[in-house]
Amino acid sequence: MKPNCLLLFLIIFSLVLITCDKLEDPPTEGLELHLTFDGNLDDISINKNDGIGFSANNFVKGRWSQALDFNGTSDYIQLSKNIIAENGLSFSFWMNMREAASTENNGSIICKYNMTAHRRSFMVFSFGAFESRNDYRLSAAFYKYNNTSSVHDHVKSYMTSEELKAFPDPTLWTIVKPKRISVNTWTHCVINVTATEVQAWINGELCVKKTREHDLYFDSTDEPIYIGNNLAIGEGSNNHFNGKLDEFRIYNRELSKHEIQILYKNK
Repeated sequence: MKPNCLLLFLIIFSLVLITCDKLEDPPTEGLELHLTFDGNLDDISINKNDGIGFSANNFVKGRWSQALDFNGTSDYIQLSKNIIAENGLSFSFWMNMREAASTENNGSIICKYNMTAHRRSFMVFSFGAFESRNDYRLSAAFYKYNNTSSVHDHVKSYMTSEELKAFPDPTLWTIVKPKRISVNTWTHCVINVTATEVQAWINGELCVKKTREHDLYFDSTDEPIYIGNNLAIGEGSNNHFNGKLDEFRIYNRELSKHEIQILYKNK
């Protein structure tokens, strides 16, 4: 190969490698909220739905740049604006969770849920309650009615065919690649709500999905959205999340498999 041809080949080959390595930008269509937690609680989406801190605002090293550390007993934040969730919402975030603190239950990551005032909309959480407190799973529930928690669509990242037998129709769930949450490890989490399913994804892989039984969920403009705690769920001493959160996004639409994998690979 002549020197000029060789040089041209190397340039083209290098450009191909650069193109292949370039990550696609995370999706912005339908983006309701994006908290980077890079030293502040600012929402960098067009909605400017900044967080209000009820915490020490302990910013630490994150999965990407900085993250917000929740102490598991008192820290939480409230969004300054509401987000309508009657059609369901999709969530993407990085999480580094510690073990449940003391008698805290459920490990609420984000919620719009008030048992006392009968304003149940949704809750995404990281562990259970009482005997299942250390049974770490990415979990989500979207509630049909404001006055009961028993009528809802819910999914967990780890489920077994044996435990599904407790439900009237176990066929509503499909176990794909079930995963628990590993403590003290950065994990990418997605709760994806499509027109027909509620899905739990971990590290770019679909874990479990459930066929939706309800087209619409209860929503209230009066109930605020909290990250890191549920102030009115009625179990345990409270429902604080214990660990770090980074790159927290909310979408008002379903995410494609490709988009979820982009979010997993990219900031």
